[in-house]
Amino acid sequence: MIVRFIDENLYISQTARRLTDRIVGYKISPVMWKKGLANTSAGRVQSVALKHISDREKEVRAFKPQDYWSFNAEFKEGFTAELAKINGKKVEVKTLKDAVSLVKDISSCGSFKISSYKKKSRTVKPKPPFTTSTLQQDASNKMGWPSKKTMNVAQNLFGSGLITYHRTDSVRVEGSKIDDLRDKIENVFTKKYLSASKINYGGGAQDAHEAIRPTYEQMPTNLLPDEKKLLKLITNRFLASQMASAVFDELSVEIESSSGNKKYLFKAKGSSLVFDGFLKVYGDKSADKLLPALSAKQVLSFKSCKEIKHTTKPPPRYSDASLVKKLEKEGVGRPSTYASIIDTLE
Repeated sequence: MIVRFIDENLYISQTARRLTDRIVGYKISPVMWKKGLANTSAGRVQSVALKHISDREKEVRAFKPQDYWSFNAEFKEGFTAELAKINGKKVEVKTLKDAVSLVKDISSCGSFKISSYKKKSRTVKPKPPFTTSTLQQDASNKMGWPSKKTMNVAQNLFGSGLITYHRTDSVRVEGSKIDDLRDKIENVFTKKYLSASKINYGGGAQDAHEAIRPTYEQMPTNLLPDEKKLLKLITNRFLASQMASAVFDELSVEIESSSGNKKYLFKAKGSSLVFDGFLKVYGDKSADKLLPALSAKQVLSFKSCKEIKHTTKPPPRYSDASLVKKLEKEGVGRPSTYASIIDTLE
């Protein structure tokens, strides 16, 4: 028999939460109902979530937009570079008159020479299988689903025995299932798509539940459209979790030029996908713009320069995904409660 002593701090913490619920939720919620706000709640978690939304709304309403300009130089070699600095300082142009004047000055520059040339390889690692919060965030970002819908569809999949328990904050996966997954990756995609070694995303045997993963052998054909979409998302994320990293080639250049007492520094960068790895099944394969073959100290042929007007924007209001991410970061509530929190607030 294992004897475990009670952690007094955890006990006091739970007592504090229980008392807070009674002081805040039990007393204030009925007042709200009497004022016509039926089905609302003033619980300690909903109140904090509401404060985040309220604070963001204040930021949005207090925001004052400002115009500013950026500048792109186009070269006959077939690419553009953005003006980064003038005399070593960040570019700050806030009027059209100054923007037009700057374009004219840049157009009268002498030679444009590559002063810095850097080429490197970048690897992107796969993400772990879904937890409740990351599933809600991804379903919101990729399919525009509210958290409540995601959890309802996930509940149907779990009830049909097609996924593991969908209310979890663990990324742990049973060892034998990882072995089966790695065999599947090698058989279906060949060994080069399999990570060199088993990827351990953390978590221990004391976790109450595994990460969210599929439990079926073959994709069922009798599912509803939304169930198919979510099951495919879960399956692909799990499949990608033990696949090889994606590899990109990145090239960045800095270009210098001058006119009178002004020194201009332009920057351009691009990347190309060398090996898709886990992106073959999950993620965005798109790379940055490609740059032509260039070399250090190369003198470029200037073609034109144009000003581009921008207007600053306020911070975005919370979406389901961003609010869930904020709550998780701040340690507010539990992943299993996020859908109900948002539904209550709505």
